Amino acid sequence: MAKIIAVEIDDVLNNFASMMNEMGIIYDARLHSIADPLLKKCLYKLEEGGLTPTAEKVMESAVARDDSVVFLRWLSERGWTIILFTYRDLRFAYDQTIKWLNDHQIQYDYLFSVDNIINFCQDMKIQCLISAQPFQVANLTVFSPAGSDKKNLRDGLYEFYYFEEVGQWIEKL
Repeated sequence: MAKIIAVEIDDVLNNFASMMNEMGIIYDARLHSIADPLLKKCLYKLEEGGLTPTAEKVMESAVARDDSVVFLRWLSERGWTIILFTYRDLRFAYDQTIKWLNDHQIQYDYLFSVDNIINFCQDMKIQCLISAQPFQVANLTVFSPAGSDKKNLRDGLYEFYYFEEVGQWIEKL
């Protein structure tokens, strides 16, 4: 069976929520998605197309987690297909997203904009998901960055502080 993993860009590979909060936009990736209609208004010029100045600044200045870059390289060396996904509207944010990925030397095979990650994973037959939102789904192993209060793990859901933990769990799957 092919080894396929989907990895969220914002708030998994970077500090998107922190950057949003610094800009005065209240956002918690564990509770919200940037697909939320209210956040879309902060990010996109929907009528004329393009990004708002706030979105441009956040997307440019988000910092990649050092351990995420190492982890993605580790996955690639072990034959995993890496699908990066984002709730960003890539019709407006494609150039900034690709630039950020290249600037931070993020390794991946595919990039998708998604509205519903669960349906996407099921359609693409993805076995593992790393998402900012911790949810439990049948037949899908989910890894989520831990909040300040790392909870007890449930079947199929693992919370992590460091990507090295994810690597250790993946090796046991």
